[in-house]
Amino acid sequence: MMTVKDVSELSGVGIRSLHHYDKIGLLPATEVTAAGYRLYDDKALERLQMRSWNPWDRYMQPAER
Repeated sequence: MMTVKDVSELSGVGIRSLHHYDKIGLLPATEVTAAGYRLYDDKALERLQMRSWNPWDRYMQPAER
């Protein structure tokens, strides 16, 4: 299991964004500890990476991203 910090570092998605995704149900935490820490498994990281990929991204100029 990975913490939000681990997932953030691996994916490049910010911690606050991950908290927001959990809150709105886009990427719910796999597990929440008794202390309230969100934990994610490898499958959750894969889902996040799939959602982060945009096929049109390579055609956009840096200012448009």
